[in-house]
Order: sequence, then C-alpha cells, then structure tokens
Amino acid sequence: MTMPSWSHDRHGLPRPVIDDRVIAVIREPDERLGASSAHRVLQAGITAVEVTLTTPGALAIIRELRDSWGAEVTIGVGSVTDGIQVREAVESGAEFIVTPASRPPVHEAAHELGVPVIAGAMTPTELLAAWDRPATAALKLFPSASLGPSYLRDVLAPLPGLPVMPSGGVDVDNARAWFEAGAVAVSIGGALMRGLSATDDRLLADRVATLRAAAQWER
Repeated sequence: MTMPSWSHDRHGLPRPVIDDRVIAVIREPDERLGASSAHRVLQAGITAVEVTLTTPGALAIIRELRDSWGAEVTIGVGSVTDGIQVREAVESGAEFIVTPASRPPVHEAAHELGVPVIAGAMTPTELLAAWDRPATAALKLFPSASLGPSYLRDVLAPLPGLPVMPSGGVDVDNARAWFEAGAVAVSIGGALMRGLSATDDRLLADRVATLRAAAQWER
C-alpha cells in the first residue's frame, strides 16, 4: 500500500519557512511595539514573521516591514478569519496567511489571490479537513501549548509527513522536542522576547540562533 504524499510547498509555502522552519509571531498591544518587535526579531536573524491582526495597526506594520526589508524577509499575517482580511493583508504586502481555524472564505480568497494558507486545526479530523481546502500549504497545530510534542507525534504516526507546525507554547527550550516529534516548522511568539529589555539584542540573537539550530538538528 502506498502512503499519501503530503507536499508542503504545493501551494507555494515561502522558501524561508521551508528552509529555516521558524516563524516569529508578532502580537503586541499597540502598533509601535508591534513594529519594534518585528524589526528586532528580523535584525536578530529571523527570516519569516507573522503579524497578527489582533495587533493594532497590523496592516500598517506589514507595509512598513515590506518597505524597510523588501525581499530580504518573508512577511505573513495571522489571526485571519475572513476573506476581506485576506484581501486587505495581501494588498498590504502579506505573503502568507495564518488562521486560528480553517474557514472556507479564507481559503477561497487566498486561492483566488494565489497566496498560501497555514490553516489552524487541532484534531486529526480537523487537520485533514483543513488540508483538503484550497490554498492550504501547511497546518497550524493550535492551541499547541495544551497539547505538547507527544500529541503531534501521536497524530503523525498514522499520517507521516503531514506538514504540521505548532503555534502557542513553543519556546527556545522545547523547540527541538517539537521538531523531533515531526513538526515541519514552529511558530514562536512572546517566548522569543520574554524578559528582554529594549537593549538585549545580543540575548535575542542567541535565542534565534538556538531556534535555528534546533530546526536543523536532523539535516
């Protein structure tokens, strides 16, 4: 019997996400902090960021990052729940869409615009249903903080190679455990900058280096 082939670039998942396997999630209480955090993680060596729509001024942040960094980095938008948000984010420069759950209007708009979706799901049934929708390039295991790497390992046992990335609960210390469990990439949010002052750029760079090393452990 031939097992299904799960190609995580079938809808053009951005190359930095495939290669570096780390997405930094930007979720801040105001636009100034959101822009500052995004620039800091990019300067520290992150190559892909997801600016969540729950951050005030998220679209303005995406436009600023696009103007400042150009093609050097990959910029996505998160917390997307409808097609209008997809269109507005793509017009602002977003290159990929991340959702907390898989909703048809999001996938339809993304497919029409030719942008990939990292679709949120939790159970095996939800993951496969999201995978079958238009424009899905990978699956976001959410909320992964309450599940843990062992859950992902169990899910992938009958679904080897399914491109799943955890979001929520990933930090520098447990990232390798997620990769060992089969994650195609990880999304890391507040844990990346937790406890850092505005001048702790060296420590932030060390955290990013540790993450990138974890992402390449089996390569």
